[in-house]
Amino acid sequence: MALVAGRHSAPPTPTGTWRGTSLCVDRATDKACRDEQVVYRFGPSPTHPDSIAMAATKVIKGKEVPMGSIELGYDATTSEWAMEFTTSLRGRWAFRFAGDQMSGTLVERPSRLIRRVAARRSPP
Repeated sequence: MALVAGRHSAPPTPTGTWRGTSLCVDRATDKACRDEQVVYRFGPSPTHPDSIAMAATKVIKGKEVPMGSIELGYDATTSEWAMEFTTSLRGRWAFRFAGDQMSGTLVERPSRLIRRVAARRSPP
Protein backbone atom coordinates (compact mmCIF):
# COMPACT_ATOMS: atom_id res chain seq x y z
CA MET A 1 0.00 0.00 0.00
CA ALA A 2 1.35 3.39 -0.93
CA LEU A 3 0.88 6.75 0.69
CA VAL A 4 -0.72 9.46 -1.39
CA ALA A 5 1.68 11.80 -3.15
CA GLY A 6 1.28 15.52 -2.70
CA ARG A 7 1.58 15.70 1.08
CA HIS A 8 2.62 19.12 2.34
CA SER A 9 2.58 20.79 5.76
CA ALA A 10 0.01 18.51 7.38
CA PRO A 11 -2.47 19.87 9.91
CA PRO A 12 -2.47 18.58 13.49
CA THR A 13 -2.89 14.81 13.65
CA PRO A 14 -6.47 13.72 14.41
CA THR A 15 -5.33 11.40 17.20
CA GLY A 16 -7.78 9.51 19.31
CA THR A 17 -10.66 7.12 18.97
CA TRP A 18 -13.44 7.77 16.47
CA ARG A 19 -16.75 5.86 16.44
CA GLY A 20 -19.37 5.83 13.73
CA THR A 21 -20.64 4.10 10.60
CA SER A 22 -19.21 2.84 7.34
CA LEU A 23 -22.12 2.49 4.92
CA CYS A 24 -22.34 0.75 1.55
CA VAL A 25 -23.27 3.05 -1.32
CA ASP A 26 -24.35 0.60 -4.05
CA ARG A 27 -25.61 -2.75 -2.74
CA ALA A 28 -26.89 -3.75 -6.20
CA THR A 29 -23.30 -3.76 -7.51
CA ASP A 30 -21.52 -4.70 -4.25
CA LYS A 31 -23.73 -7.57 -3.10
CA ALA A 32 -21.29 -8.70 -0.37
CA CYS A 33 -21.00 -5.21 1.13
CA ARG A 34 -22.45 -4.75 4.64
CA ASP A 35 -23.04 -1.58 6.61
CA GLU A 36 -20.80 -1.49 9.67
CA GLN A 37 -20.48 0.18 13.04
CA VAL A 38 -16.78 1.10 13.14
CA VAL A 39 -14.12 2.21 15.58
CA TYR A 40 -11.00 3.89 14.18
CA ARG A 41 -7.98 4.66 16.34
CA PHE A 42 -5.61 7.29 14.94
CA GLY A 43 -2.12 7.96 16.19
CA PRO A 44 1.39 8.80 15.02
CA SER A 45 2.93 6.52 12.42
CA PRO A 46 5.73 4.40 13.86
CA THR A 47 7.63 4.54 10.56
CA HIS A 48 6.76 7.82 8.75
CA PRO A 49 6.85 11.06 10.78
CA ASP A 50 4.60 12.91 8.30
CA SER A 51 1.92 10.18 8.30
CA ILE A 52 -0.72 8.91 10.71
CA ALA A 53 -1.58 5.31 11.55
CA MET A 54 -5.18 4.11 11.68
CA ALA A 55 -6.26 0.85 13.31
CA ALA A 56 -9.78 -0.13 12.23
CA THR A 57 -12.29 -2.40 13.93
CA LYS A 58 -15.95 -3.16 13.29
CA VAL A 59 -18.46 -3.86 16.02
CA ILE A 60 -20.21 -7.23 15.81
CA LYS A 61 -22.61 -8.25 18.59
CA GLY A 62 -21.11 -5.57 20.84
CA LYS A 63 -17.49 -6.68 20.36
CA GLU A 64 -14.76 -5.02 18.33
CA VAL A 65 -13.34 -7.20 15.54
CA PRO A 66 -10.04 -6.04 13.98
CA MET A 67 -10.14 -5.15 10.27
CA GLY A 68 -6.54 -4.00 9.91
CA SER A 69 -4.26 -1.00 10.03
CA ILE A 70 -3.23 1.52 7.40
CA GLU A 71 -1.03 4.59 7.18
CA LEU A 72 -2.43 7.81 5.78
CA GLY A 73 -0.59 10.77 4.31
CA TYR A 74 -1.95 14.29 4.19
CA ASP A 75 -3.03 15.36 0.71
CA ALA A 76 -2.98 19.17 0.68
CA THR A 77 -4.72 19.32 -2.71
CA THR A 78 -7.88 17.75 -1.22
CA SER A 79 -7.35 18.59 2.50
CA GLU A 80 -7.70 14.90 3.32
CA TRP A 81 -5.72 12.23 5.09
CA ALA A 82 -5.63 9.52 2.43
CA MET A 83 -3.97 6.41 1.05
CA GLU A 84 -4.02 4.62 -2.27
CA PHE A 85 -3.93 0.83 -2.40
CA THR A 86 -4.08 -2.07 -4.78
CA THR A 87 -5.49 -5.44 -3.72
CA SER A 88 -8.24 -7.15 -5.69
CA LEU A 89 -9.20 -3.58 -6.59
CA ARG A 90 -7.38 -0.28 -6.94
CA GLY A 91 -8.79 2.18 -4.43
CA ARG A 92 -8.40 5.17 -2.19
CA TRP A 93 -9.43 5.70 1.43
CA ALA A 94 -9.78 9.39 2.32
CA PHE A 95 -10.82 11.13 5.55
CA ARG A 96 -11.60 14.75 6.47
CA PHE A 97 -11.66 16.07 10.01
CA ALA A 98 -13.48 19.10 11.40
CA GLY A 99 -13.24 19.36 15.17
CA ASP A 100 -14.79 16.19 16.58
CA GLN A 101 -16.46 15.22 13.27
CA MET A 102 -14.93 12.96 10.64
CA SER A 103 -16.16 11.98 7.19
CA GLY A 104 -14.58 9.56 4.79
CA THR A 105 -14.92 7.62 1.59
CA LEU A 106 -13.67 4.49 -0.07
CA VAL A 107 -13.44 4.96 -3.83
CA GLU A 108 -12.58 2.30 -6.38
CA ARG A 109 -10.35 3.99 -8.95
CA PRO A 110 -10.94 5.84 -11.07
CA SER A 111 -14.13 7.20 -9.46
CA ARG A 112 -16.66 4.61 -8.21
CA LEU A 113 -17.78 5.40 -4.65
CA ILE A 114 -18.05 2.23 -2.53
CA ARG A 115 -18.41 3.45 1.10
CA ARG A 116 -19.21 6.56 3.08
CA VAL A 117 -17.87 6.91 6.61
CA ALA A 118 -19.16 9.24 9.34
CA ALA A 119 -17.72 9.27 12.86
CA ARG A 120 -17.27 11.37 15.99
CA ARG A 121 -14.24 11.56 18.25
CA SER A 122 -14.81 9.71 21.51
CA PRO A 123 -13.94 11.49 24.75
CA PRO A 124 -10.49 10.47 26.07
